[in-house]
Parts: sequence; structure tokens; C-alpha cells
Amino acid sequence: MLLIGHKDLLKPTIETLHNLRMLHIEEYTEENYFRIGKPLQGAEQDSKKLVKLRSIATFLGIAKPYIEPIDAEQVSSELEEKLEALDRVVSEKLKRKSYIDAKLKEVETTIREIEPFLGINIDFDLCSGYDSLHVFSGTIKKGTDIETELKEITSEYQLFVSNTGVIVLFIPVKYKDRVANLLTEYEFNEVKIPAISGVPDTLIRELKAQHDSLNRDLETLSSEIDSIKTQYGDFILAGEELLSIETQKKEAPLLFATSDHAFAIDGWVPDDEFETMKSRVEAATDNRVHITRSEEETTDDANIPIEYENPKIVKPLEAVMNLYARPKYHEIDPTAIIFITFPLFYGLILGDIGYALILLGLSYYGRSKLHGEGWNSLFTILIYCNIYTLFFGILYGEFLGFPLASHEGHSGLIPWWHTIELFNGIGGDIVTFPIHRTHLITTLLILTIIIGVVHINLGLIAG
Repeated sequence: MLLIGHKDLLKPTIETLHNLRMLHIEEYTEENYFRIGKPLQGAEQDSKKLVKLRSIATFLGIAKPYIEPIDAEQVSSELEEKLEALDRVVSEKLKRKSYIDAKLKEVETTIREIEPFLGINIDFDLCSGYDSLHVFSGTIKKGTDIETELKEITSEYQLFVSNTGVIVLFIPVKYKDRVANLLTEYEFNEVKIPAISGVPDTLIRELKAQHDSLNRDLETLSSEIDSIKTQYGDFILAGEELLSIETQKKEAPLLFATSDHAFAIDGWVPDDEFETMKSRVEAATDNRVHITRSEEETTDDANIPIEYENPKIVKPLEAVMNLYARPKYHEIDPTAIIFITFPLFYGLILGDIGYALILLGLSYYGRSKLHGEGWNSLFTILIYCNIYTLFFGILYGEFLGFPLASHEGHSGLIPWWHTIELFNGIGGDIVTFPIHRTHLITTLLILTIIIGVVHINLGLIAG
């Protein structure tokens, strides 16, 4: 279909089309006389607000659960004021959080640098700045004592050993090379002395107290952020949805063909909805927008957008169809067939009461906690599949892989449930109830081939 009108009518036309949710717009590619349209006034401002609101939502950790609907006019009237207030508050909290995080990292780094020297009762300031002394600090091979050999070089030294085995050795500069060679024999590995003033043990106590204080500040800040999240969470989600819709509507002309004074919209609408759309758009624009069916014949089915028409119970399986491809315009929609076969094959393969009950419970729990069209479809499909799994689990008499019924002298989990022989299968197999799959291999293989052939041919017939 094609809609043509004056550019002054763009806004009411877009508003009506958006509310109807019927039109699939064909994006216009610029050529000759017509140009690609420009966004409506306010699109850039709404886009900036949307980016800001999404940044706030990310900082506050607001997800997208289901919320009670909020009046759009109320959200729109409060949006400007609340967004500015939120931006100020969140910016301040973000700045404060960044400062605390940076200080925590700084304190933790300093603690890691000082900890190797715990137990050495000497100020770090005294470990540097000498002309006549050289200071070695580091680790040597465990369980060794260097003092005996050190005394052979000089008795003029001062040795400190930390709780972690780090040594700090003061010796006259003139013995530096000989002592360095000695330390090499003891696998000396240098540990840098921190550039800080104070005794290690005292510094650690002060730094840990500072670390605890910063953590308390961070907890307080987290509580304040949670309070903002609780207070404004629903509003932020509603505002984001409203701005997304408004931005989408205001940027819609980017899909249209326009001239200096007119616009043209090319798209697809379900045949039975054409008259409804035409009357609604004409009513909204005082009959000043011309709407017509396109006379162009479309030979390529791939260009025709497809809308599913399935009962509510079948709709979740549309997600499975989309993993392959939507059926073309002149093809049969096989979603209803997949609604039967997909869970059937799943249950036929798994067939276990225990697994079915566990997965059913998880599916119902997941559907109650995770909202959104994708999650809802996924968990509903799992529910369908595990209903079949439960049915075949009863048919197979299995619970978490263990047989429930006694068979051929082997007792099951239910002592009074005995296997009943029904009739002879294929290749000498005996069909029983419950079915013991390991004793019915030939029959099940033949049955699988038959089901596969029927299923493939059903697909070929459906096109």
C-alpha cells in the first residue's frame, strides 16, 4: 500500500500508524526527485534524554521486569523535572562511588606493598637516603642463615627479618658488591621498600582501619543507591519505554520518501486490515492523506513480510520457527505441526518422570521470574516438552534413570509394580507396560525410522 500527503500531516499520520501497529514499512532508498525524510522536531532531544535515562538505569542496576502500567501522560509531564533531579543525584553518587573505589584500590595496593615487611620495627624513612650505607631488601632461600658468612665479610651490618621472611640488610657501601654476591648464592629476590613514612605494623593497622571506613562508606552509598532505585525504578523503566516510543516515532521519517512539501510511505498491511487502516488515517488527517493499494505485482515471496496467525497456545513455538525461517507468503505455516511434533520428540527421547518434574518446576519458576517475550516463549516450550516427558516417563516407568517396575527378576523402585507383557514386537521383542527401552531395541529402531519418514514427508507435503 502507498500513503501520500502533505508534510504538515506527517505527525498525525505517524501517530495513527503507530497506534494501529499494522503497517510494515518498506525503507525508502534515496533516488531522483524524492529524498529520505528528516526526523521530526524534538527527536534529537528525546534521543539524548533516552541515552541519559539508560545510563542512569545501568548505574542503578535496574533490569526490565514486568511493572504495573503507568499513565503515559503522567510520565511525560513529570519526565523533564524528574530526569534533571535524577541526573544530579546520580552524577553525585557516581562521582562519590568512583572516589571511594579509587581510594580502596589505593589502600589495598599499599597494604600489599607493606605486608611483606610486617614484624620489622623500623620506619621506612630510615631505609633510604644514605651515602655511606647500602640497603638490601628482599627474600632469600627458606631455612638458611646468612649471618655466619656475612660476619666473615664484615661485622658492621644491621639485619632485620620480617614475619614473612623478607630481610632488610644495612651494610657499608664498600662491602656492597661482596654482600651482593653472597646474597645471590642464597637465591636473593629483591622486594622494593614502599615509598611511605612509618613503621610497617602501625601503617597496616591504620590502613586497615581506613579500608574498613571506606567499605562502610561504600555500603552507605549502596543503600542510598538502592533507595533511589526503589523510589524511581518504575518511573525510569516507564520513562525509558516512553522515550523509546517517542524517539521511534520522531525518527520514522528516515524510512519515508519526501520532497519539499510532500511525503510518501510505502509498506505492507494485512489484506483484511487495509480498510480499517485507511479509515483511521483519513479520520486523523481530515481525508487529506491519499491511501491506495499498490498495483505492482510482487513475484518474489521473500519480499513480502509475514505475520503469524496462530492460536495463543501455539504462539510460543513461533520462536522455534524463527530459528529456521518464517514461511513465505504462499507456503503453509508449519508452527501448528511443530507444536505437536517438537514436544513429542523431546518427550519420546527423554521420557523420565523425575527429570520431567524437576524441569517442569524449573520452567514454571523461570517463567515467573524472567519476563519478556523471549523468556516467556522459552519456558512455555519447556513446559510443553516436559508434559510429554512426564507422559512418556509413565509409559517407560522410569524415575531419574531407575526403573519403577520389576522386570525379569530385577525389582524396581515400586516393589508391587510388575511389568505386564502385552504383545510381540519386531525381531522377537516383547512389548510390555511399562516399556523397558533396553529390551525393545529392534522395535524402537524400526518405529523411529517410520516416525522419521512420516515427519520428513509431512514437511515436504507442507512445502
